[in-house]
Amino acid sequence: MLATSVPSRDGLATLLVTPDEVHSIVAPKLDKVPNGTGDFLSGLYLAERLEHAPQQAFAAAMKTLSRAIVLSTGITVLNVAGALHHTGELNPQETPSRRSDMPPDSEARYVGLDGCRAGWLAVYWDGIPTSSPHVRLLKAIGDLDLSGVSAGAIDIPIGFMDTVTQGGREAEREARAFLKGKA
Repeated sequence: MLATSVPSRDGLATLLVTPDEVHSIVAPKLDKVPNGTGDFLSGLYLAERLEHAPQQAFAAAMKTLSRAIVLSTGITVLNVAGALHHTGELNPQETPSRRSDMPPDSEARYVGLDGCRAGWLAVYWDGIPTSSPHVRLLKAIGDLDLSGVSAGAIDIPIGFMDTVTQGGREAEREARAFLKGKA
């Protein structure tokens, strides 16, 4: 389990709690952090955990999250693409077209989606424990390829809007339209 934004005397701690241990990484508290850091960290940790032990996955996920926060200094949007591009996971110049080393989406059995200001962040995984998930930034949910996908999840928080909008946020409206009659 991950717990974020835990107050500590040196700033804010992020905790990894396993049945046997608690690991902590403390960062200075920042006045302005873009939205989405917790969602991004959860996705990063899961992707790393598929290949690594909990503590190693936690450290790698926190490193990428820290990079995204640094790249987002002075802006209100979390620079996910920049952080992933730096790790080699995503090249925003090639998205949504396929990278040559990335398996086709039709080979993925699972997909996870999260709406973001740039569109949709999709994480595909073929279900093989030794394989790596791949990440794609989609401009619209209609760009999602569900061929061969047996299960998927969409992370859409309902609420937490600065102003109330009929039908919720754009990501929520797109998901409802896409899933109409399917969920």
